[in-house]
Amino acid sequence: MLKMRKWREKLNNRCQMTPGRFTVKYTTKLANSLKRKRLLQAQCIAKQRRLELKSERLSKEGESYSTNIGFDECTDTEDITIPSKEFSVDSRSLIVFDLETTGLGRTTEAESKY
Repeated sequence: MLKMRKWREKLNNRCQMTPGRFTVKYTTKLANSLKRKRLLQAQCIAKQRRLELKSERLSKEGESYSTNIGFDECTDTEDITIPSKEFSVDSRSLIVFDLETTGLGRTTEAESKY
């Protein structure tokens, strides 16, 4: 960060520009907040909180991106039977559209009943 500040000062001097009062104030405030965030993220409490949030997200959404995630339930991937094409007016079924959304909201899945 110090190298960047020195580089910026050299560039401003070369261009005969001086940063305004608000620019200096803003950059020091930004540098202080970034420094504070880095220190907080390095603490054990922050790391534990990140792991807790990750486990909550996994329990709510389930695993989304892992190897062979869809094949665990269906073991007969080679012998898939083709359904018959006979349809009747009396038969009703529930159709669920999986939109591959991983949102936390309850309205992310679309369901329609016939």
